[in-house]
Amino acid sequence: MIVDSLVNCNVRISLCVTENKNENNVPSMFYTPNQQDFVQIINLTDGMNQELVPGMVDFKMSSLKGQELTKSDGRYFPMVISINYSLNGIAMAFISYFVFTKDGKDKPNGARNIKQLIIVNGMPFEIKSIFGLEAATKNPSDDAG
Repeated sequence: MIVDSLVNCNVRISLCVTENKNENNVPSMFYTPNQQDFVQIINLTDGMNQELVPGMVDFKMSSLKGQELTKSDGRYFPMVISINYSLNGIAMAFISYFVFTKDGKDKPNGARNIKQLIIVNGMPFEIKSIFGLEAATKNPSDDAG
């Protein structure tokens, strides 16, 4: 896979995450069963056409049999991917929360994004919708009658 990055950053992939929030509503992550086996980090430098080598991230999914992978309760998330960087002295993070999808044999075959969050200088902002999207996609004939 080839990726481009405009800044030095790290991509953190975490499985089986329980999230708590501090007094500013900023999430802090706790890992079940442990951080060592269920967190992997890819460091990227600024530049174009960077190759991500297959196997660079390799979780042993068989060790997750006792964990819930297809549901989230608002605090527990089966997978969280965050991109963390600093731009002009401002710390930023883009965080995506996922549940796994399963095939007919009950084996994970993909992931579905269920929530996104941006943190800028310690302030969280949840991405819920795109302003104006509803008006832009509205059919003019809906008003006709």
